[in-house]
Amino acid sequence: MHPMTWQAIYAWPYLKDTGGVFECGTTSELIICGAGFEENGRLMTGLEAVSVRLLQPSGAQEALHVSLSKDMTRYSAPIRWLHPGDHAISVLLDGVQVAGRGFHSSTSQLNLSRF
Repeated sequence: MHPMTWQAIYAWPYLKDTGGVFECGTTSELIICGAGFEENGRLMTGLEAVSVRLLQPSGAQEALHVSLSKDMTRYSAPIRWLHPGDHAISVLLDGVQVAGRGFHSSTSQLNLSRF
């Protein structure tokens, strides 16, 4: 069995706080953990073929850099919000999108009046 099951989960610590809306010019971190990690403490091996894709509002796709944490509990992928509009984020395991794990977010224009 693959060390990271197809029920892989990911969390965004502040997704609840933002409602999925981010400001252009900012960076956020996507956190990816194995299913049941909280209950069983299963570590990642570093051999999982995890990838993340960001679909920009223009339709262009961007492969995000994914790295394993030093304590081997999770993967993370920084997301730079460069364009205003709706974005789609997909997590893939062995090149196949994890079922039910894609999600959408939106970005708004940078408010220059605060600078």
